[in-house]
Amino acid sequence: MATEKTAHWYVVRTLALKEDLVELLLKKQIENPENSDVFVQETMIPTRLVKFLRNGNVVEKKRKLFPGYVFVKMIRTTQTWYAVRFTYGVTGFVGMNKRPTAISAEEVERIMKAQLPEKIDIRVGDRVRFRWPLEYALLGFPQGIEMTIEKVSDDERVLAVSFMLANRKSVIECDYDFCQVVRVEEEQSATETDRR
Repeated sequence: MATEKTAHWYVVRTLALKEDLVELLLKKQIENPENSDVFVQETMIPTRLVKFLRNGNVVEKKRKLFPGYVFVKMIRTTQTWYAVRFTYGVTGFVGMNKRPTAISAEEVERIMKAQLPEKIDIRVGDRVRFRWPLEYALLGFPQGIEMTIEKVSDDERVLAVSFMLANRKSVIECDYDFCQVVRVEEEQSATETDRR
């Protein structure tokens, strides 16, 4: 196996549910000063933080984007290949002809972006309703109340919505991942399509 000069990202297959253990064992190899000839620099298990409702509570959990795989940044040498390939829980590298194939910089960038929450596709001024009836009940709103988007924060995953209740305008902030909204126009056009 030819020695490379620069590090690239490779994808390693693991046994089911062993991704975290494989990453831990690889990190121990990286930190071990005796492994100066093993050129593993970094490991990554791409995840995204998701929120969901469980027993009336909002729960946050990291969800693996590629279950069964660990990404390894390394300089490919015979020693490095051997050290990674024979780590407990590793079943092999992703590549052609059983040889590790580096993934492109564009692919790495796409994976890094995929770990960020999806962009909120709502704009200030949009008329919206909550997507799920449970959200109305938990927030104490009459079901189907129409709201206007006052603020969108992609970084914080927060929406500020205003609504009229008892002839009074109120504004609340809600977590976008929990209180998902749909534009009123989209909801109406979907209903009209269903009637046809």
